[in-house]
Amino acid sequence: MGILDWTSNQTLADEALLITAIAGFIGTLTGIWFQARRTKKTVERIDSNLNHLDEPVSIEGPTLGQRIKKIDERVDGLEHKIDGLHTDVRALSNAMLTHISDESQRSLFLEQKVRELDRRKDWNIDGQQQDHAD
Repeated sequence: MGILDWTSNQTLADEALLITAIAGFIGTLTGIWFQARRTKKTVERIDSNLNHLDEPVSIEGPTLGQRIKKIDERVDGLEHKIDGLHTDVRALSNAMLTHISDESQRSLFLEQKVRELDRRKDWNIDGQQQDHAD
């Protein structure tokens, strides 16, 4: 019985197959370990780019998270301004409707006065209707 005879059948092919399987398993584990390290470094880099929101901007420039935060603040400011404009436009619209209604009433009043004066013109001072033979 030899040193590599683990299966007790004394064939070198069986031991080579077993060694190959063990080496393949170790190679797979090593590959997974290296991939996990690479993934960890990538996640740390992404984390570094996305976070650091409350830290001052570095010399290299703002991180992605700091840029997103700045964009969010600008969007919030614009939404606030739009809400204010909405209120102003509503107030202007109500004022315009009130003005149009007042002008309509004034126009009706003036039209009524013109008709009244037109009827008076047709009558004399003594109450006789004048003939218009013009």
